[in-house]
Amino acid sequence: MSLGVGSNNPRLETVVKRAYEQGIFVIASSGNNALLAADYPARYKYSFSVSAIDKHNNFFNYSAKKGVDIVSEGVDIEALDNQGNKVFVTGTSFATATATRDIIELIYSNKVTTPPDLEKYLVELDNSNFKQINKEI
Repeated sequence: MSLGVGSNNPRLETVVKRAYEQGIFVIASSGNNALLAADYPARYKYSFSVSAIDKHNNFFNYSAKKGVDIVSEGVDIEALDNQGNKVFVTGTSFATATATRDIIELIYSNKVTTPPDLEKYLVELDNSNFKQINKEI
């Protein structure tokens, strides 16, 4: 998910919780809010929040840092613009895309099959309170 709001929305929280309970992975961008706490829905217990790092494992200057479950490369990511031209993009939304790719690889390799499995996997990877899943694939 590439969206975020600064305050809790009970209806959104209910939807995220229901998705989790049905085995749906909710991967959410933490927000580009200058190292503050993650936005909602990334802040919910039943989602996995993603923050952006560069190729040297440094946080992107505007990435949320508090309350983050996963860090993933989100600085100078190669993409295509709406005209098909190669561009380089940066931010937690792009980190969320790269993290989602890595989570899909974990699912296909049967390392995780449910959101609780991913939680356990992340606890095992814990490194300075942040988990970079792509290093383990």
